[in-house]
Amino acid sequence: MDLRSRFMDEMKTSMKTGNAPRTSAIRMIIAKMKDADIAARPGPPLDDAALVGLLRGMVKSRRESVD
Repeated sequence: MDLRSRFMDEMKTSMKTGNAPRTSAIRMIIAKMKDADIAARPGPPLDDAALVGLLRGMVKSRRESVD
């Protein structure tokens, strides 16, 4: 299972359980993935390795904002 479908499944699960903070975080991740895909056009969508790098960047920026 690739990362995109895994995040979509996790979002559906969190919505069903009513976990609003988790749903919000997953929606933010999915939106960032879609933005990166749009920026990569007309080429193919990003692969899982590129998405992991994208997620690491998101984590880094959140940690820096906490500090």
